[in-house]
Amino acid sequence: AVDFVEARKHPQSADLDATIRSAPAWRAFPTIDPMRDLEWMIQQGNELLVRHAVSDAQVDAAIASIAKPESLGVPGVVAWRGVVNGADVVFLRAQPHVIRITPASTARAVASDLVARPPRAPTFAPSEAARILVPHPARRISDVPDDVTEARISVESHPADSSADLWMEADCPNASSARTDAARIAELIQQKNNFAVRLVTAGLLNSAEVHPAGRHVDAHVKATSQQIQSVLALVRAQSGGP
Repeated sequence: AVDFVEARKHPQSADLDATIRSAPAWRAFPTIDPMRDLEWMIQQGNELLVRHAVSDAQVDAAIASIAKPESLGVPGVVAWRGVVNGADVVFLRAQPHVIRITPASTARAVASDLVARPPRAPTFAPSEAARILVPHPARRISDVPDDVTEARISVESHPADSSADLWMEADCPNASSARTDAARIAELIQQKNNFAVRLVTAGLLNSAEVHPAGRHVDAHVKATSQQIQSVLALVRAQSGGP
């Protein structure tokens, strides 16, 4: 979940905007500026829900430039179908200023759900620009302890000094496993933080803190303006951007 209203307050928002727009999916919408035109976004798997601040007509025109109208037979839902980043997707509008993007295979069911249960805006903590929930992170990230059932990551934006804080809380079976897992995660960070990583991230992980807290593992990383710039530049390069 991303709070664009909070994120665009940060002095690095222009770099973040360029990073988002360098992603292949965003290149399909050159007339939509994510930092300027969006309010919030939620991604879950292949599903994307976006609240925008600009007119429906502007967003509908951007969608219509790459997708064709699709009839789903669900009253109150306007739909377009197209291929974005190699995926067959359907864009759905059931409420003003809200677009849902879903795989074409599930579009009809998702459209019916949009009518029956209009989406609610996510709730963000003060200064929170983004958060990520990762179930069973060991399935996605190598060497993370297998018994960690869920990790929650939050990014706090600090416009005053151009910095950011990244907080993580990971769930473990019990306090004993949390102590063991905290040591393993701290060791993993130290192993990954080799010379090349320190170079391309401007030492982002040098000050990483990891410690057990009951049946959780808590972690914290403080990112300076230079480190944020370095990470965003790395992401842009990986996406083929400038």
